[in-house]
Amino acid sequence: MLSQAVTNQVGQRENRHEVADTSRIREFLRMNRPSFNGSSVTKDPKNFIEELRKVFEIIHVADAERVELDAYQMKGVARIWF
Repeated sequence: MLSQAVTNQVGQRENRHEVADTSRIREFLRMNRPSFNGSSVTKDPKNFIEELRKVFEIIHVADAERVELDAYQMKGVARIWF
């Protein structure tokens, strides 16, 4: 009985975590976020990185999730070197 209750609690936590992750991704996609194409050697990615960092802080994205969302915003040549 106790083990079933613990198992149910863990399952509920995992479901809440998945819903929160999905919600953050949706929120990220709705925001006016920068993209980076890296098509020129003179193109500096620092502004792109700083703007994304601000977005991630606002919507409370964990560091582990940031890389995947960063990659989503890279376009053209930048996508190849990533």
